[in-house]
Amino acid sequence: MLLVFGLFAETAFGASDRRAVVTEASGHATVKKAGGALDIRIYPGMPIGEGDFISVGPGGHLVLRTDRGDEITLGENWRGTLSRLREDVDGGTGTAVRTWAGATYSHVAKREAPSGSYRVELPTAVLEAKGTHFMVTIDKVTGEVRMIVTAGIVAKDDRTYLPSNQLTVYPWRENEDAPPAEILDPDEIAVALPDHVLEALLRNLHLIESENQELLEQLRGSEETGELIERLGNLGGLRNLQDESLFERYKANVENMLFLLLKSAHVNGKLDWEIAQEILRSVNEMIEEENRKFDLENEVPPLDRTVGIDPEEEERRRAAREEAERQREQRAREKEDKREAVKQQAPDIADRLEARNREQEEANRRAEEEKQNQALDKHMQQLHDEQRQELEERLQQRKAEKERMDRGRTAPMPGEGAEEEAAPPPPPSPTPPPQPSPDPSDTITEINLSVTDAVYGQPFSITAVVKTPDGSPVPDGGTVAFTIGPVTVGSAATLEGAATFVIDGDKWALLAENGVGFGAHTLTASYAGVPQQYDGSSAAREMVLLPSGPVVLIWKELVEDSPNSFEVRIEFAHFTGDAAIREADIRFMHYLSLGDWDNPPDFLASEEYNDAFGGDSDFAHQFGHIEYALPEGGQDWLARYEFLAFGDAAAEIAGRDFLAKIRFDLQAWAGKTPGDVAIDVVSVHVLDRNGEPIGATVVAGPGVQLALSDDSENGELP
Repeated sequence: MLLVFGLFAETAFGASDRRAVVTEASGHATVKKAGGALDIRIYPGMPIGEGDFISVGPGGHLVLRTDRGDEITLGENWRGTLSRLREDVDGGTGTAVRTWAGATYSHVAKREAPSGSYRVELPTAVLEAKGTHFMVTIDKVTGEVRMIVTAGIVAKDDRTYLPSNQLTVYPWRENEDAPPAEILDPDEIAVALPDHVLEALLRNLHLIESENQELLEQLRGSEETGELIERLGNLGGLRNLQDESLFERYKANVENMLFLLLKSAHVNGKLDWEIAQEILRSVNEMIEEENRKFDLENEVPPLDRTVGIDPEEEERRRAAREEAERQREQRAREKEDKREAVKQQAPDIADRLEARNREQEEANRRAEEEKQNQALDKHMQQLHDEQRQELEERLQQRKAEKERMDRGRTAPMPGEGAEEEAAPPPPPSPTPPPQPSPDPSDTITEINLSVTDAVYGQPFSITAVVKTPDGSPVPDGGTVAFTIGPVTVGSAATLEGAATFVIDGDKWALLAENGVGFGAHTLTASYAGVPQQYDGSSAAREMVLLPSGPVVLIWKELVEDSPNSFEVRIEFAHFTGDAAIREADIRFMHYLSLGDWDNPPDFLASEEYNDAFGGDSDFAHQFGHIEYALPEGGQDWLARYEFLAFGDAAAEIAGRDFLAKIRFDLQAWAGKTPGDVAIDVVSVHVLDRNGEPIGATVVAGPGVQLALSDDSENGELP
């Protein structure tokens, strides 16, 4: 088994030239640029690049438009990234949206030659879109994924879904085959979709209706229909659409679903009457045939939920849904029963909890006051006599002002127990001239790790060392926040200039829930500073999260002493014992033509192999290229690295170490830079000492994309 994981972000030398542009933005939405740590407020017109992490707050929404015309609407509480925005090998474009939460409405532009790809990557599935209007929602409580097709075709695995179809992916059944299609439920969709996403869909009713009529004409019984249905793949219960009765029932569903969805949105309060009528007016203006125009006063029958549905399969899924719901309700009842039992055993529990909270708040206040006093004392010691005197005078002024304000708040009002008229207040004293405040001290933050590479699930610690430029530690009690990728994992207080935070079981679970998986991620430590005393500062570094089993890492790195060169690094970790390596074969595309083999351009300068496995006669390395013609025209260039152990020998690699570094120099390629060279890994095979495949995880590092396939053997080395 070969598990495949790609990184969520690429560095500049692997970046794509394609961009999406924000055309609409409302509410609070931020983006963390690929490889960065700063959340930036999103605004209309802002470019979004490959690997940028997007977060949409409650009540907000975004609309993105790609350079090829795809329009992507993101609803409130959406989390995810544009995981692919790049040119494909054949000259087309590849676009992928990775989503972990919220609702996504994709209006995919129709494909023209050269072709392109568009997919939505979910926590447990990948959806390939062949057009053109579909939605994906992820339930924030259950993790349940629902995909709804309103126009065009969407595929998951070997299953194809048509308009009026929906599929539901349950997180507890993530390993099941592609589920059969269900008939969409307009009421459920209207309630589940965020308002902005629903409105964006309904404003495209005329486009959806027109495209569906075109598809229905193609599916209508004709000589070409059978061929079309065969091309569409596994349609499940709709594979017999050539049957006239089935086709007419399916056609009625497709034609009625949009009207029912619009009406349900109005009835359920998702759209008020004015907005619904405004949408109808704009949509009907685009429709020429009177009998196809929308009118909320019309009555249409509900969707036929038996069209194309396998009764036995539907019964199994219904039973699974009911069982899941029963278990959720049982857990909720048990939780409520425990809460009631505690209340009965201790009726005054609420009073005790409130008293404990007050005590904790008071203890926290005293601790915070003590920390501030300690910080102030240390700061005083660093000041000159004149600066110290100015600061003491300013603090005395603030204290006196606070006391005057407190006396003013507690003085009795006229008639409330005052036996004699209060004396008039003394004239205000002259306001002293403002004193210049000392500049806060600069700080420097550094990050240390207890491990070189963290193994996923195993505890490790992060230590942030915070000091001033002269090396003095910052005061105790300051706050340092720690972030891995897009996730803030927690914070720690400084003690003698250092704050240490442990990533343990709970923090690993937090990272996994937010999609931080194997591979390289940016670790950030941010010191908040002390107001008017110490400026805040932050530091960032790259760290790698590895699986506990065998892992193959493939990176692209710039060569420090040669700006026009780069290395492809092939690294291994955790290949020991039964997983010792006898053979390894790794192939990747670099799309640089070698020309004539008798006189190739000198862009491949050198290969460096690990001394531990390169100097021994029991081990051998080989690197070469294959240039071959593509069936549709043009050429591809494949690089192939091989490692071989002879006899009974096998290479063991415990910690992370490289097997090979392959350097490319681009002097022979005028105008090309390392950032122009795409690296796509197409094949990784590793065998143990018995010649059996090793189940390894493949991690693509910066500048590398994974395009693995079982049929990636492209010929022999020359």
